[in-house]
Amino acid sequence: MAPKIAVSAAQSVRLPDVDCARTPQNARCSFKTNAEAFGSVGTGWPFKTGGLGEEVYGGFVSARENALYVPSEVGVQDDRLGGIIKVDLATGNRTLISGQLDATESRGQGATWTNPRGERVTLYDLGRVRAVRPGPSGSLYALVDKGSTARSEILQVDLATGNRRIIWANRLADDAMAESNPASLKALEARTGVKPATLCERVKPISSFETDGQNIYLVTENDGLLRLRPGVSCEWVSRYDRSGQSLLGSGPVFSIQTINSTALIGDWLTVAGGPNTNALFAFNVKTGERKIISRHDRLPAKRIGKNDVYVGYRGAHAGNGKVYATTGFIGFDSFFVTIIDPKTGDRTAVERWTGSLSGWAGGRSSDMQVVSALPGRDEFIVYFNGALHVINPKTANSYVLSQ
Repeated sequence: MAPKIAVSAAQSVRLPDVDCARTPQNARCSFKTNAEAFGSVGTGWPFKTGGLGEEVYGGFVSARENALYVPSEVGVQDDRLGGIIKVDLATGNRTLISGQLDATESRGQGATWTNPRGERVTLYDLGRVRAVRPGPSGSLYALVDKGSTARSEILQVDLATGNRRIIWANRLADDAMAESNPASLKALEARTGVKPATLCERVKPISSFETDGQNIYLVTENDGLLRLRPGVSCEWVSRYDRSGQSLLGSGPVFSIQTINSTALIGDWLTVAGGPNTNALFAFNVKTGERKIISRHDRLPAKRIGKNDVYVGYRGAHAGNGKVYATTGFIGFDSFFVTIIDPKTGDRTAVERWTGSLSGWAGGRSSDMQVVSALPGRDEFIVYFNGALHVINPKTANSYVLSQ
C-alpha cells in the first residue's frame, strides 16, 4: 500500500540529540564543504556532487513519517535533472522518491509523446523543481518552472512508484492553445487529463505554492492569489491590476518584484517579497483580504515592526505559528536568519551560531534557504552550501542533519 503523507502541527518530530554548545565534538557540529564531505552525514545520494546549479528549495515535514520531503535541483536551468528527496529526520538518510539525479540515479516515469516531426519526447521531468507540498493520499505535488519564458507545471507524484502526471499548467500564449496545432498545449494535455477549466489565465506564478488538503494556492508577482481545484476550476481569491487598483478582496496592493516563497498558517498565506517592498505579506485564502505583517524600509516611519533588520526575500521562509524565519538579505556574506513575530511584525536577526554554522563566512545569501518549520518544535530546517542544517533561533544552536 502506498504511504500516506500527513502534516500535523500538534505532533512533534524526532531529531538527532545534538547540542553543539554542550558537545561541540559531535560530528554533526562540524561543517565541511569539500568534496570529501559530500554524502558524509546520512546515507543516499548527496545534495551536492560538485556540479552546477545544485540547490534545495521549499519542502515540508510529514510528522507521521518523521520525514522531510524536499525538491533537489542538481543541474542547470533547462535540463531534465532534478528530483524529490525524502530525508529521515532521525538519521539524515536520503531516499530518491522521483526524478533523475544523473545517468544512473533515477526513479519514476513521466509521459511520452510523439511530436509532429516523429520525435519521441518525454514529458514531466523534475528539472528545476522548485517546491513540493503534500498531495492526496499516497502522493505529493511538485512545482516545476524552468524560467520566466517557460510554462509552469504542477505535477502529482505517486510515492509508491515515483511516476508523475500533470494536473496544472499555465498558459503562455493564445496560439499555444489552438486546437488546430497538433503540438499545442491543449492537444498535448488532452491525453493526460488536464482540463481547460483548470488552466487559469496567462499568469506566471512565483516559484512556490501551498495546499490545504483540497485546494492549491498560487501567487503571481503582480496580480494576486489564485485557487486551483485540480480537475475542477481555477479562480481568483484576491486580485488587483498593475496600476494598483484592487479588483477582488480588500487591503493593500502588493507590487512585488522578487518573491520566492510562501507559507500557509491557518487561513493566511504569507509571501516574502522584495527588493523595493522588502516585506512579509499575507493573503486570507477564504476572504481575499490582504495585509502586511512586517516591512523594512529605508525610512523608519514607513516600517512595520521594530528593528533595523531586513525581512529577507532571496531565500524561502517558513512559519511555525509563533514566528516566521526568513533567510538572509542579498549583500551579506555570512549565514543569518530573520525571525519575525507575526503579532507585532518585529524583526530579529540571528547571526551568531554555535555548531555547524559557527563563524561561517563567504557564502552568498542566495545559497541559503529556509526549507521547513519543524512541527511541535522551535527549530527550522535550512539548506546551506550542500547540506541540510537544523537551527534553533532561540538558542542559536545549529547542526548538520543531512549532507
